[in-house]
Amino acid sequence: MPAVSAPSPVFLYLVQGKATPLTYTAFVKMLKQNLSRLGYDSSIYSGHSFRRGGAALALECGLPADLIQSQDYRCLKRFETILPEDIKCPIISRIVPPEETDAVDKKQFQPVSGSLPHVTNILLESKLELSVKSKENEFVILNGGNVKIECNVKSYIPVRLVTWQKEINGEIIQITPSEEKYKMNFGKRPSLTIDHFNAADQGKYRCIVRNAIGLSNEIFGSCMIYMSSVNWLTRFVKVLQHIPAFHTDDMMYMTLHTYDFNSQSVPTVYNVYKGEAITMEQHSDNQQQKIIAVKWFKESYTWTELDISNEQYSGGVPDLPSLTMKITTIGNAGKYFCLLIYDNGETQMALFKLKMIPQVKIYQALLDHREDKTFIQPAICDTIDKQLQEHNIVVITGREGTGKSKICLELASLYDEKDYMVLKVDLSENHTIYTDIVNALLIVDDQQYTQDSVNVFMKHLLPVLLDRNIKVILTCRNLDLEIVRRVPEINKLKEEAFIEINISLTAEEKEKMIERYLEVYNIATSHSIDSNFRDPIILHDSSVQVKLDVDAIKIIKNEEPWTGFPLSLSLFCSDRNCLHLGEKYFTNPPKFLLKELKELYKTARKASNCIDKINDYCILVYIMNNNDHQLDLNDHNLCSQIDGFYQTLFQFKYIPEKPGSNEDQKKTIEESLHRMNNKYLKFHEGVYEFIHPCLLKAVFLSSDSMVDYLLLNGSLHDIT
Repeated sequence: MPAVSAPSPVFLYLVQGKATPLTYTAFVKMLKQNLSRLGYDSSIYSGHSFRRGGAALALECGLPADLIQSQDYRCLKRFETILPEDIKCPIISRIVPPEETDAVDKKQFQPVSGSLPHVTNILLESKLELSVKSKENEFVILNGGNVKIECNVKSYIPVRLVTWQKEINGEIIQITPSEEKYKMNFGKRPSLTIDHFNAADQGKYRCIVRNAIGLSNEIFGSCMIYMSSVNWLTRFVKVLQHIPAFHTDDMMYMTLHTYDFNSQSVPTVYNVYKGEAITMEQHSDNQQQKIIAVKWFKESYTWTELDISNEQYSGGVPDLPSLTMKITTIGNAGKYFCLLIYDNGETQMALFKLKMIPQVKIYQALLDHREDKTFIQPAICDTIDKQLQEHNIVVITGREGTGKSKICLELASLYDEKDYMVLKVDLSENHTIYTDIVNALLIVDDQQYTQDSVNVFMKHLLPVLLDRNIKVILTCRNLDLEIVRRVPEINKLKEEAFIEINISLTAEEKEKMIERYLEVYNIATSHSIDSNFRDPIILHDSSVQVKLDVDAIKIIKNEEPWTGFPLSLSLFCSDRNCLHLGEKYFTNPPKFLLKELKELYKTARKASNCIDKINDYCILVYIMNNNDHQLDLNDHNLCSQIDGFYQTLFQFKYIPEKPGSNEDQKKTIEESLHRMNNKYLKFHEGVYEFIHPCLLKAVFLSSDSMVDYLLLNGSLHDIT
């Protein structure tokens, strides 16, 4: 080949004796001709594989990556710009194929459809806070909230760079990422998150997406240096410099405004029974401006916009801003927020609270309790509330009349004010109705507990207790405590969650309670000389004030009656026929208790061979007769003393199965103690004792022969 002047292309070949650059078309043509001569099917071969290794070599020579990527486009000397169809890139200017190009190859240089990388739409995600679209691409954002702007990008060329701009009063500000304010995501859906949005953040926001073809001046300079020896390629690089990296004519932007919302402001409260319709009234305060948007939100874990198109709603539109719920459910309870947007950009806000009443009976009891002038909140309520916060479940135990139900109502009133839904649980119902709710206080105040019913209820409830913020108060009499403790889920609770209220009232609390009852029932205190509670006229005329001995009141406030102080005080004050009893009304055993013990004695005498009944009664007599009024199972004289009661009271002689052994008798005694525990007895510090002092008198009065026995043994003074 004759010498050629430099610079010139690297690959040349002779055409009619003239050195000609080896073009892609000519190379492929010669390749196919040679393959055909060798007997190969030339249609399945191309020149693509001969280009492999070029990118790696270019990187080793120090060429920029952007420039290497641009060389993937086919370029010819007489073409201004050629972007191939197979990688779907835009053609910047119309292509003029060279004259010597084959007709078949000309098809490859036809313009292809497409556009430069640009943002097709810009979206605002504000799932955690309140945002409202007032106009196209214009939103109002809750002051202090967090918002996320996302861009949908359409581009056939790989995205190289994403930037964000903010325009305020015509000034364009470049946004840079920061921990405190701006967070950016540069994935397939570029996004900008603005934390703690405020008035300073108001303005227009743009997302600018740059492709991998648009070249900066620095990259262009490098291209010119490395490619200066290839004249046609230099021209191509010059053309590439004019390929815009992004659209400017139709750039999308979003305008954001802010508004303030005080979630702690006093809401308008609506009480509604489940299943009824309710309308939350919202009226315009600005009659001069037109409402262009109405948005309603509900607070759950976050504020969520209501779908007003749902058939359960009506209203909630500019012509009728008030929102009506046609059929309310338990799930509708909670806080609501309404936002009105006017055509001048002003906003109007209102807060509402919808309180559902799922059970009419418990709601009426709650209202009656709030009107009860005799109730005082005892300190034990604070203890129960604290344990409820820590354990979510508390078990309140106590005798009848100690105030378990009233304490439940007091706590229900407190939790109702905290927007908890209050329900009384029916253990026979389907338990899923209690597990599908949130922020609820469940009261299990059942008179007929069974271990199975409580067990099933707790198994359904425990898995959702924490997630749904459900609190449970379970009340039970002392007699049922053992049944409740046998439920595995309850037995796992710490001992602090079991709260006994038998003697929880202090003397000061009792005194305040007495004062309120005396006022309600028109009773005054006086010295005994002025008392008139024995006057028969006054006993039947509640309009006439009755005077009660002040000394009796002083004793009453320190007593713990069998049926519980609150109930005993209520019965004492409401029935003037009881006033003459004074403090004895609170210290004497109740009639039903005397009747129970007398029946136990009679049954034991009739069925003298029934060791269970005899044991029960003799154990009660033993504790009454004992100097400490206690029973210690480790007492070596226990069995012999019980034997003495067998013979004295029932003329019954116990004959053990094993002569000389009292193990059988001791076992029957333990069984009796177990039966009477929490009914008549309590186990305290290793010994059994009466659950209440009045049992001393009750056991004494249960048998006519008891007086003779006690006189004979010299222990009558302990009873009287």
